[in-house]
Amino acid sequence: MQGDGAAEASRGETVTYAGGMTRNGLWTIVGVVVAVVIAWVLVNVIFSVLAFIVKLVIVAIVAAVVFFVLRGMLRRSS
Repeated sequence: MQGDGAAEASRGETVTYAGGMTRNGLWTIVGVVVAVVIAWVLVNVIFSVLAFIVKLVIVAIVAAVVFFVLRGMLRRSS
């Protein structure tokens, strides 16, 4: 006779679900999926921040070059 899964688990018996999965196996799969989703989001955020920093560095370099070129041109013309 099959009983309630919670009652069987409280008596220390292994509860199996469809396909022979145990409760721990299901939680492991859920944990892996959640970990992958969190990692995906973190990697996207990290790459976005890194791309922004690289753009800032490039803009700063170009701005410095333009500044010195303009300053040099204005000194010569005066």
